[in-house]
Amino acid sequence: MIVVGAHPLANPSMRRYTKLLCEAYERRGEFGGLIEPSSAISSRVPPKMRKWARYLEQIPTALRVRSVSRSTNIHLADHSDAVFLAGANRPGSVVTCHDLIAVAAASGLLPEHKVGLMGRLYQRLVVSGLRNAGLIISVSRTTASDVARFTSRHSPVLLNPLAKTLTPSDSAPKTPYLLVVSNTGWRKRRWLAIEAWLAIRAASSMELRLVIVGNGHDLKEENLLTALEPRVRNSVEIKSHLSDGDLADLYSSATLLLQLSKYEGFAWPIIEANSVGTLAICADEPILRETGEGNFFVDADGLGRVAKSGWNDAMRLAGDVGIQSKLRARANTFSIENFDRGLGEILHASLKDANGF
Repeated sequence: MIVVGAHPLANPSMRRYTKLLCEAYERRGEFGGLIEPSSAISSRVPPKMRKWARYLEQIPTALRVRSVSRSTNIHLADHSDAVFLAGANRPGSVVTCHDLIAVAAASGLLPEHKVGLMGRLYQRLVVSGLRNAGLIISVSRTTASDVARFTSRHSPVLLNPLAKTLTPSDSAPKTPYLLVVSNTGWRKRRWLAIEAWLAIRAASSMELRLVIVGNGHDLKEENLLTALEPRVRNSVEIKSHLSDGDLADLYSSATLLLQLSKYEGFAWPIIEANSVGTLAICADEPILRETGEGNFFVDADGLGRVAKSGWNDAMRLAGDVGIQSKLRARANTFSIENFDRGLGEILHASLKDANGF
């Protein structure tokens, strides 16, 4: 199996998935190599031009994918790269679909985000490529439902695994803080996590810091933070380009994780935090309910109406040893071993169905 990997400048979760997929095929003795785009152009241009540079860098990758013999099986780690299959029926191809949020937005179904003409055309190519794939694997039931909705195809579910490299050290806990692991973006609602942090900080009477793992503040976040007094504003810290060990330490020492995004395909940070016993406060959204069973849910559109007792309940649950144990136990079911087993079962079922594997 040749793996077509995510772009080097793709978000960390997509890069992590590419690595996990390659390792899974290596353990199966079926890894035939990795094809991935170069970042020679996009890594050198200003941020505003990177999207277009990445489109250019996809062209030689698409040509390489199309030059692979039809008798060779390929697995696209990022569903956005399904454009490589548009107009080229490949029964021996697999695509992992993480979400179809961009497709839904391009179809005018998400009022929060308007998509331009080029974006709409690109997402049509993504859907066309998915329809041409031999097999589509979804990372959640929510995503599988969207695959059926937009492609009229069945998609088996293979849950994302926890990377074994996400292992915390024995470092002592630091001062109390809430943790957000997310880049900015309209669907990530990181600004909402800042508002939740402020509410929890006021309700708990604790000098809770806020640690954000991701890119720098966007304009909405900057405006929110600028309005705060310096002492509070300086309690927010952004960290980027962390090793798995450093990220695991942050999860382990955090008081709570905040996951208040609007749309997700899986929401990896919840499972990663739960694996070390850290509770997540999640927006009450269907996908977060699916991934975050057993965590603490809030109405993200009514954070200001969450009673002080509600935030105190969350803090109490976060310190409950029994809850921590349950979170760890459930997170451990998202194992590499279960991922390998599930991948094998899905491919075997596809063989029986004569889909080219």
